Amino acid sequence: MLFSYAFNALAITNAVVWFFAAGAIVLGIVGGVAIAFVLGGIINWFREKLYVAVHAPIIVMGVGGTDDLKATLIRKPSYASSKYFLPVVGTMTVNDNGNKHFLLSSGTSTATFPAGKSTTLSGVQIGSGKATVTGIDTVKRVYQPMDVQIDVIAVPAGGVLEFYKAAVARALWYWTNGWMGNILINWLGLGRGGLCDEWAEWTSEWIHRNNNGEICLCELVYWLGPFSGGPGAHVCIRVTKCKGNTCTGPIYYLDPHRESSTPVMPQANYEAKYGVPPGPNYILWQEKCAGN
Repeated sequence: MLFSYAFNALAITNAVVWFFAAGAIVLGIVGGVAIAFVLGGIINWFREKLYVAVHAPIIVMGVGGTDDLKATLIRKPSYASSKYFLPVVGTMTVNDNGNKHFLLSSGTSTATFPAGKSTTLSGVQIGSGKATVTGIDTVKRVYQPMDVQIDVIAVPAGGVLEFYKAAVARALWYWTNGWMGNILINWLGLGRGGLCDEWAEWTSEWIHRNNNGEICLCELVYWLGPFSGGPGAHVCIRVTKCKGNTCTGPIYYLDPHRESSTPVMPQANYEAKYGVPPGPNYILWQEKCAGN
């Protein structure tokens, strides 16, 4: 009986020892993972991120027309704000991945150009394709590539604003819009563009490149919201059309973020729905009307 008690005590002791040993191993593994995670975070905090940045990740142009693809190489420390980008000198290659939906001005589907420069794409057919922009800088660091969606569409009759509506309809295949789009980008981090400021920048430059003398004034207009750029803030484009040789024609708001189905709205209609933008508002570009 004494032996049985002693055996039971030994078994219990062994079980306790193994329990604590297993616990120590588990804690060691968990602690090691935690330490590695923390150290990895610290290392990543100081690591530079390298990107190819393109001016517009969606290009929509008319059949037989031309457009610009502008790209640059940038680097940014992880700890710095998203606006702290440093452009670097290097070269970039544009490749259409075999889609054959555009030709570069050189007549080939691949071209290399200096950072910060642009190359002209010429539409050759209706359809969708994807170009990949890759880069390498002077110290031979390879940069994260950027895909650019390129669509070539038939140009509708009715002027640049009708063409813009068609371009927006195509861009909406790839970009988000509205408050749900904000959630997808800001909170879920799905990587899809389409915030109001991105739409505004894309709109301004698209109209400028495709303007045929109709638009004489392009403005960036603001609603700052209660937190000066936080929730409730909004930005869009306002354009003025020529009237004869003067810049006194109709005024339109171009706001695909709020109004994806009616991205071009007359001033009276838009302001009746959303109010007059309190600003600050900025003139982005101006062009002379015919005869001036």
